[in-house]
Amino acid sequence: MGNELGSAGLMLVNTLINIYLFLLMLRFLLQASRADYYNPLSQSVVKITQPVVGLFQGFLGPVAGRFDLATLAAGFVLKVVSIIAIFMVIGVGMPPLPG
Repeated sequence: MGNELGSAGLMLVNTLINIYLFLLMLRFLLQASRADYYNPLSQSVVKITQPVVGLFQGFLGPVAGRFDLATLAAGFVLKVVSIIAIFMVIGVGMPPLPG
């Protein structure tokens, strides 16, 4: 019974991380398409994702043209960390880097 509970918890955490990644990619697409910033949906997405993207905007600089590289970097790093964490939880260990 403990294995099913751990599996359900792992699925819940993975789902929440994927929802946040979806919001990051939505932010990137809204900025790339020059959507109205004063739209309530746009403002909500920016407010939710700003804590993570703000860390990357410090060293990647401002938006380069229409594309925000800090948002893409935040999404990439978050996904890599989540994959490593899932492997550690299920007991496989850290995946090999060349593979």
